Amino acid sequence: MYTIPITIADQSQRYRLILAYREVHAQSVSVVEHGRILEACRERNREEAVQQYARHLARTALTSLAHMAPEYEPVALRSALALVQMDSAPSAEVPQPRRQAES
Repeated sequence: MYTIPITIADQSQRYRLILAYREVHAQSVSVVEHGRILEACRERNREEAVQQYARHLARTALTSLAHMAPEYEPVALRSALALVQMDSAPSAEVPQPRRQAES
């Protein structure tokens, strides 16, 4: 039996549809975030573009996870976002990721 391979684009579209269905304002929030990313790119502000893009991806992932697995604490995602933020903020300003509770 032949199966159609699922691409990253297919997966991304699936998550966007989940968010659009569950979050009425998700599309307008994404439009604002995309505008910030685009503006930073137009200004050739690499740091700001990276920050905005990382925040956008993190918000999308966190929102999806909150709907699909609210009990899951995305430690790796929060750590990755903190690493991106360390590039442009003094260490005192970088939020520390919360540790996942041990069972």
